[in-house]
Amino acid sequence: MAYVNNSIRDFPFFESNYTEKCMYLNTDQNKIIQSVFEQLYLESVSDHWKKKQLVLSFLTQMYIQLNRYRETYSELNLSHLKHYRHLFSEFEKLVDQHFKTHKLASEYANMLHITQKHLNRIVKSITGNTTTDIIIKRVLLEAKRKLIYTDHSLNQIATKLGFDDPAYFSRVFRKYENVTASEFRKQY
Repeated sequence: MAYVNNSIRDFPFFESNYTEKCMYLNTDQNKIIQSVFEQLYLESVSDHWKKKQLVLSFLTQMYIQLNRYRETYSELNLSHLKHYRHLFSEFEKLVDQHFKTHKLASEYANMLHITQKHLNRIVKSITGNTTTDIIIKRVLLEAKRKLIYTDHSLNQIATKLGFDDPAYFSRVFRKYENVTASEFRKQY
């Protein structure tokens, strides 16, 4: 849709896996969202001209309203964190691209042209986790996918994820998941 340049990631509600996903709306906000949702539904089941564009418009309205509500009523001071959110979003993108080859917080700080201490402050304020925790969680997400959906050995998975020592991979997996990789595979 040429005139709409929004991405779902442009809405803070969706920009990160670490943003709060559950909101409790007050009565006024609930009425607004319900009205937009009803219009969206009615348009989606219709056969009117430019149906997709109007559905997209209603979705955009709903996302804007929800994000305004989130920024107004969030426990975090989100206006203070806007710059942090942008840097955190960039950090998440870098982790998704490089988690197999770069596992150190300092490497990501260098890619973002900031200090490791500043990156840690940003990550901690947004997620409550350390930078290393975020990196390791992304690696382990991929490890769990490979354990469930492939029949690769633990050594093969460790190697594909950039671990030179499969025993170290096993220790990290057990530390963060409270179960060994082979026990995890058996569960699924």
